[in-house]
Order: sequence, then structure tokens, then C-alpha cells
Amino acid sequence: MPRSPPGQRRLRMSLSGRSFWRFPSGDGTIPHYVQRRFRVKTFGLLTMQLMLVLGVMVLVDFTTLWEQLVPDHLPGIFRQVVFYTVGLTNLVSVVGLYFAKDRYPANYVFMALTTLLSGLFWGLTRSHSNITMHFQIVGILAFTMCAATVVSAVFGGREMKMKGGSLLLASLAPGWLIGCVINALVCTLWSPTGSLEVLGATGFSFLLVCIMLLDAGKFLVSCQPDDFMSVIVSMDSSLLVIVSIPFFVLSFCLLHTGEAVLDPMVSEDLEAPPENVPVPEHLGAPNTLVIA
Repeated sequence: MPRSPPGQRRLRMSLSGRSFWRFPSGDGTIPHYVQRRFRVKTFGLLTMQLMLVLGVMVLVDFTTLWEQLVPDHLPGIFRQVVFYTVGLTNLVSVVGLYFAKDRYPANYVFMALTTLLSGLFWGLTRSHSNITMHFQIVGILAFTMCAATVVSAVFGGREMKMKGGSLLLASLAPGWLIGCVINALVCTLWSPTGSLEVLGATGFSFLLVCIMLLDAGKFLVSCQPDDFMSVIVSMDSSLLVIVSIPFFVLSFCLLHTGEAVLDPMVSEDLEAPPENVPVPEHLGAPNTLVIA
């Protein structure tokens, strides 16, 4: 018996009230294909952002933009003020991205602004030191997220017995390890870099991945479609530790303070009256005057 055209089948399904969405794999869980698309989209955006940041860093360093903005004859304190003003602007853009993460297209506008400012801020770091460790860190992270995108696309579409946390580690760990090996080979063979600098880049990249997992791992496990920008905010905030630990601490405190204020679950808990609380007997009783 020949099958009906797709249009007729969809019309019959819509008239019968049947849903086009595939059923979830368990009670209260997101379907596997939605989880896969969430991780692929999130890791893909992180890959694109980190590659653009690395490109801006290389461009700023290659064109010696710092010498053009701040000549050598200016006092050192003025150079420090300009550098940290750019860093403060980057911090403000990260906070703005957090508050606009659920507003399209403002969230993508802030994401583009944060990407450009991050590349500019970290590219100017070479004006204060000759190390290239921050270039290596961003390169390792970009390769890690690119590999995580591929692994999530390949393994996330299959019915696997791995839980969300295990699949997340399996997506990030191989890419980070291969990225560290490639970075060590490039720095050793092509660009003469000290072993301590390579070791520092490896350790800092591992630290940043751990910070991202602790801060936004819950979003990558639950895979709620509206939470992907929260992972971007977490990574952008964590990357501030590369060049300025005070900026990282300040951004971490600001973002988590805003999360506590704006979280609807917290507000509901604060506003909901307590239940099953015993009431003293004298409350609500009529006032009587007893004269002995």
C-alpha cells in the first residue's frame, strides 16, 4: 500500500492532536537529540568566540597597537591607566552579557562586543611582558572546545548509557589533552619557548576548564535550551584570570550576586510563606483583662 505524501501525514497528525516532538528518554529529562544540539551549539559558539579572540590577539600583537596608542614618552602610570581601563571595559561587557543573555539580539551584540574587547585586552598584555603564555592558553581552549563540538555531535546522537556528566568529561578531556600536546610540540619545535611557560599554559588551561565545569557544568548536563548563553558568560568571566586576577574575582562576585538576585527559584523561596509552622495559642485570642 503506497504511503501518503508527507503533507497529508502532517495534516492528519495535527488534526489528531499528536505531537511532532519525539518523546524524552525518561521522566523529567530532555530528549537526547535536544541535549546533543544544545552541546553542539554551545561548544560551537565557544570555539568560534575563542578563535576570534585569538585572531584579534595576534592582530593586536603583530601591529604593535600598544605603541601606537600609548607612546613610550608618556609616563608609566598613564600606560597602566589605559591598560586597565580597557580591562574594566571588558569586565563591563561581560556583566552586560550576563544581564542580556536571555534577550535576543542583545545577547549576541554583547557577545560580539565581549569578543572584540577580550582580544584587545589580552593582546595588549605583551606590552607588559614578553611571555606568550596567554596565547597558548587561548589556543588550547579553542582546540578543546572544537574537539568537544565534534565529540558531542558524534556520540550525543547515539543511545548511550553514559550520563550527562560522564559524556561531558568524555567530550572535553581528549580535546584538552591533544591540544596541550600540540601546543608543546609547536612551542618546542617551531617557536623556542621555555618549558616553564608551556607547563604554565597547560596548568592554567586545565584550571580554566575546571572553573567552567564547576560554574556552568550544570547547564551542560541539564541542557535546557535557554541556558546556552550562561556557559558563554562563564567562560568569558573565567578567561579574565589570564591577565588580571582582580578582574576575575570581581566579575565572579558580580555575576553570582546577580544570579542570586535574578534566580526565580530563590525569589519564590523567599516569598513563599512557611508551611506547617505551629502558631502560639495566644495569637488570635481575644484580649481580656484579668483583675485579681
